Amino acid sequence: MKIVLFAIAILFIIGAVFWLFFGGPLSVIPKQEVNGKVVERVVVVENIIEDPVVFDGLTVEVRNQVSDWVSKKSFRLGKPAGFLGSTSDGLLVIRDKDFKLPGNSSEKELALGEEGSRVLVKGKVRILTREQVAEMLGVDLEKTDIGRFKETPVIIAEKVERIK
Repeated sequence: MKIVLFAIAILFIIGAVFWLFFGGPLSVIPKQEVNGKVVERVVVVENIIEDPVVFDGLTVEVRNQVSDWVSKKSFRLGKPAGFLGSTSDGLLVIRDKDFKLPGNSSEKELALGEEGSRVLVKGKVRILTREQVAEMLGVDLEKTDIGRFKETPVIIAEKVERIK
């Protein structure tokens, strides 16, 4: 009897973990109309990376860590390590203006070069070609390490805020 209860508990825990990471409460479409009110929800970065067409054109909020900087006005949000430590290149976030240097920013503002900071980003998801990304950033992508891609999902940020 104890073995059966133990097996059921283990299966329940495994099921709960899969539900949280692969379809839990944060993996929803970001904007929904409920009783005439628009409700926004936080979206998991890996869901945007894995299913960009679903989110293309939608305004989303994401919370994640800055993994690295691409230019003065763009960075990547890190995708958490997956099963057996697999990772992706992350999600590119582009803002229309340069980030301030450290020391010139407020406590809630993300400063240029701050890797590892947790941020809240609100913006529109778009699927851009390599040429469109290069034009938005004003950089030659051949001289960066942002990876080889034909198209990639990006967030055109309206708001970037440092969080704890």
